[in-house]
Order: sequence, then structure tokens, then C-alpha cells
Amino acid sequence: GAPGQPGNSQCERFHSVQDDAFDYPWVGASFYGNPVYSLEFITKVLRKAISDFSKSPTNTSFMFILPDWKQAQWYPLLEQFDIVHNYPKDSEIFSCPSSS
Repeated sequence: GAPGQPGNSQCERFHSVQDDAFDYPWVGASFYGNPVYSLEFITKVLRKAISDFSKSPTNTSFMFILPDWKQAQWYPLLEQFDIVHNYPKDSEIFSCPSSS
């Protein structure tokens, strides 16, 4: 399925092109994101997370799956976050159910 569609989402609550996450506050909960891997989109995601976190830091958290692009313009924004884990290049961190 397409990103952010029933059957492809990883969480009970999710957003899609039709229900843009950037139209909502990201505060007062734990948020998960695996954004489109484009420089502009990742920058937008991280800036939104930093801005909204500052509104309610004691009860807001984020977990993002991001590429390790150290030369990317958004990479310095990661200094605002705790990096919990780095996976080596070519690690299989996502899988698909096998069809028997």
C-alpha cells in the first residue's frame, strides 16, 4: 500500500496526504515517524518536532527512522535529539511477511 494508507501504517493513529500531520500540533504524546527520505521533507519534519517539543517538553517525545546522511543540511538539527541507535548500512530493519 501507499504510505499512510490503511494496511501500510504502523500505528493505530496515522496521517496521510489527505490528513496532513503538519496541520496538527505534535505535543502531549509520543510520536513515531519514518518520513520520506528527501532533504526538504526531513528538514520540515525535524523543525516541526523541535518547535512543537518546546511547547510541551515534559510530555512529548519523538522517534524517527532517518538515513545517516551526515552531509545533509538537516543533520545538525539532530543535536536537539538523543540518537538511540544507529544501524549499519544495509541492515535489514524492516521486513515483509513471507508468503507461503
